[in-house]
Amino acid sequence: MNYKNIIVIGAGKISRLCLSSLLREERRKLFIKLTYIEYGNHFIGSMEEYCKKENIFYFRFQSKKLLKEYFLYENDETLVISAANYFIFPENIVSKSNFLIINYHDALLPSYPGRNAVTWAIFNNEKETGITWHKVNADIDTGDIIAQEKILLTEDMKAYELLQKSFNSAFCCFNNFIDNLLINNIKMIKQVFPENRRIYLSTDIPNDGKINLDMLGIDVYRLLRSIDYSGLKIFPSVRFTLNNEEKTIIKYSKVLNNIKCIENGILLKLNDEYNLLLIYE
Repeated sequence: MNYKNIIVIGAGKISRLCLSSLLREERRKLFIKLTYIEYGNHFIGSMEEYCKKENIFYFRFQSKKLLKEYFLYENDETLVISAANYFIFPENIVSKSNFLIINYHDALLPSYPGRNAVTWAIFNNEKETGITWHKVNADIDTGDIIAQEKILLTEDMKAYELLQKSFNSAFCCFNNFIDNLLINNIKMIKQVFPENRRIYLSTDIPNDGKINLDMLGIDVYRLLRSIDYSGLKIFPSVRFTLNNEEKTIIKYSKVLNNIKCIENGILLKLNDEYNLLLIYE
């Protein structure tokens, strides 16, 4: 298949990087039309002006029905690049013979399919995770693998830090395979699924978003790091009970063990050198 159209759908850094990569002169000659789509309420600054300047078709959809119709009525040979995209492609779009849809996932599939994979890698104390580019089919994160790259986790890594590393790794991978993909010279690998495969949902929250003060400090720290998206409210704040009252953690930090506790604060031991300071309301 020689693609006439390339559609990038998503939001944020990774989708913008993929779009800019496709604008490189040698790549831009391989297709006729380039489109950028933002969907839902996940916009991080509108790309409309940028697209206008670079002669890129731009659409913003908030209706799933209208976006579905847009894809269904596209009849030219089309490559769809899904990156940080929240639209789930239904089977009647995925199965179109003139379409190839690829997706970026922030884990090493088949591990951690579904939403918020970086959270679960941190929460489950993985030593390494990574990213995957894969073909999209009718099921969630089950398509053939195009490329993967590993990322090592550190003991203090937070979700937003791992997410940024994932974006950077995904972009490097994309640049390595996109030229071959555009000329249909690429091999994909089928996934092998474990028997206990779990799909993580957006409603799944580590430890149900709660701690108790009998937990090890290191476990509390891991939970807090796993949901820390630096201001983005992906998850609700962590809660705990103190003197029969529910409290909410509003801030946490790793501090030296000679630091004294403060008002509305609790210290939990991490190791011989550090404590975990929790500020609550």
